[in-house]
Amino acid sequence: MPTILVTTPTGHIGSRVVNQLLAAGATVRVFVRDPARLADDVRDRVDARTGTLEDVATLTDALRGADAAFFLVPPNMTADDWPAFYREIGHNMAEAARAAGVHRAVFLSSLGAHRPDLGPVTAAGKVEEILKPVIRDLAILRPGYFFENAFGTIGTIAQTGSTFGAQPGDLAFPQVATRDIGDVAARWLLDASWSGQPIVGIHGPRDLSLAEQARLIGEAIGREVRYVEVPADAIAEAMRGMGMSPSVVASYREMITGYAASRYERPEARTPETTTPTEFADWARTTLRPAFEAAAAQVPAHA
Repeated sequence: MPTILVTTPTGHIGSRVVNQLLAAGATVRVFVRDPARLADDVRDRVDARTGTLEDVATLTDALRGADAAFFLVPPNMTADDWPAFYREIGHNMAEAARAAGVHRAVFLSSLGAHRPDLGPVTAAGKVEEILKPVIRDLAILRPGYFFENAFGTIGTIAQTGSTFGAQPGDLAFPQVATRDIGDVAARWLLDASWSGQPIVGIHGPRDLSLAEQARLIGEAIGREVRYVEVPADAIAEAMRGMGMSPSVVASYREMITGYAASRYERPEARTPETTTPTEFADWARTTLRPAFEAAAAQVPAHA
C-alpha cells in the first residue's frame, strides 16, 4: 500500500481522508500544526509530522518518501492579503513537492475555480495553475457549497427562526457533505491507475437552494425556519463583526456576488460520477440538529 501525506488532517475533510485511508490499509503520514488535535483513535496509527504550510522546509521533509499527497489551502480569516496567502501556500506546496520528488497529488479546489470573479474560489484556481507544472498526476477536486456552512446559521435560527444570505432564495446550486468530499479524495489517492490532471466535480446528491435548505433545517430541528435574502453588504458587515480581516471580507463579498451573477455556472457537468450520496435532510437530522440543540441549551430561558 502507498504512503500518503495528508495536510490539514484535523479539519472536516482532512480527517475524513485520514480515516478512509487508514481503513484501506494505507500508510498515512499527516502534516499538522498541533498533533494534540488529532483524534485519539488516529494519533497512534499515523506518522505525524509537525509544521505549517507556510514553512517550505518542514513541508518538504514531510513529503520525502511519500507516494502521493492531499493538499488544500487552510482558512486564514485574518490574512492581510487573502489572495496573496493562497499564492504563498500554493508556491510552497509546489516547491516542496518538487524538492521531495512527489509527482502525484489530489488538490482540493472549488466549484467555479475557473472564473476570475469569485474571491477565494478564484484564488484556489490560481493554486491549481501553480501546481500543474510541478505535479505530473494531479487530481483537482471542485466541490460545491459545503453542508457544514449551515453550522454558521445556528445562532440566527435560535434567535430569529431565519437564515440569511445574499443569494436569491430560489437559486439552486450544488451542495455537498464534507465527508463525501473526503471519500472522493481518498478514492483518488488510493487509485494508482489514473494519470494526468483531471478536474473532478463533486456536486452532492442534487442542486439545492438556500430557501429549500432552510425548510429542511426546520424539519430536522422541529421548528419553522425561513430564508431571508439580504444585501451582500449586510453579509460583509456581519463578517467584519466576526473579526475577519478587510481582505477576507472583500474576497467573500466578491464570491457571493459573483456566484449569484453567474448562477453557479460550472464547466463540470452533473453526472453519476460527480453525484455523491449524502442528502442534506439526512445530514441536518443527524449532524446539524445535535449541534443546534446543544447551542439552544446554552441560551438563557428569558432570551
